[in-house]
Amino acid sequence: MAASMEHTRLTFSEAKSLISKCSFSHLEAVSSKRHVVLPPKFFNSILQGVREHLNSELQLVASWTDGVLMAYNNVKILETVGRIFDESPYIHFNVNADFIMFRPAVGCLLKGIVNKKSTYHVGCLVHQCFNASIHKPRDLESEWEGTQLQIGEEFIFKVTNIYTNNGVLSLRGNIHIEK
Repeated sequence: MAASMEHTRLTFSEAKSLISKCSFSHLEAVSSKRHVVLPPKFFNSILQGVREHLNSELQLVASWTDGVLMAYNNVKILETVGRIFDESPYIHFNVNADFIMFRPAVGCLLKGIVNKKSTYHVGCLVHQCFNASIHKPRDLESEWEGTQLQIGEEFIFKVTNIYTNNGVLSLRGNIHIEK
């Protein structure tokens, strides 16, 4: 049984509100300086180029920080002129912005919403963006809690593995049962 739940991008205010609302969000607000390299087509519209560059990094593992860029706001270009090096036509700028980063770790608890289900597997979305896969433990002989979950239901799971493919974050976990 499978259902379609569309991956969406959170606005800065939506992501920021999740930080305070959800103890399992693993979202963090940071103000940070960032180096951005823009192609020549943005010589007359630097701010637009910076925004397009940052938009292209949304929901991807960010090489410049330990986490996934979820949203940004308050972009400020820190120099009045950019730099061009050697024969390269690209222009270099330092910018500052407020960023919301997703920083899960193995062992942390997250909330997921079921979007796929089978006898031995539950698929879910975290923050409407990231796929998480929950498998029935091989050595479990009693009934698995995953069979009770329904499409669209929210549940808590413990992260057992984090992996990326081309910058896309995926999670693996086990259903968390409070004892």
